[in-house]
Amino acid sequence: MDNKKLAGVFFAVVLMAVLFVEGSILRALVDCGYGMAELPKTTLVYLKISKGFTTDKSAEDGMIEFIGSSKDDYEELFEKKGYRRMYSLDGMDHYGEKDGEDYDFAVSCTEKNSWFAVYRISEDYPIEDLSSK
Repeated sequence: MDNKKLAGVFFAVVLMAVLFVEGSILRALVDCGYGMAELPKTTLVYLKISKGFTTDKSAEDGMIEFIGSSKDDYEELFEKKGYRRMYSLDGMDHYGEKDGEDYDFAVSCTEKNSWFAVYRISEDYPIEDLSSK
C-alpha cells in the first residue's frame, strides 16, 4: 500500500470512531430528554475539557440541572473551592463552607451513563461558577 492509501484508511477509521462516539453520546442525551444542542458541550465534558454545564431545564424546588462527569469527582472540586460535604440525605449531598455550620448548596445525581451524568444543584450555585478557576 502506498502512503496515500494508508493515510486514507487511517483517516476513515478515525472518522468512524469519532462518529460512533458522537452518535452514542447523542443517543444517551435523547434518552435523558436533551438534544443536539447539548452535544458539543457534553463532548467536552466526556473529554474532561469541561467540568460541566447548566442546561436550559430547571428542576423544581430551587434546583437546576447540569450535565457533568459520570465519574462523581465533584467532591474534590468543591473542596478546592472551600466547601465540604456536611451530610447526605435522600441521595442529595449537602455542602457548606469549611468553617461554617450550615449547608450552602445541595447536589444530587439524577441519571448516569458511561458518557455523562445529569445532576441537580442549588440554583444559586451553578456548576460554571464552582468550576471556574
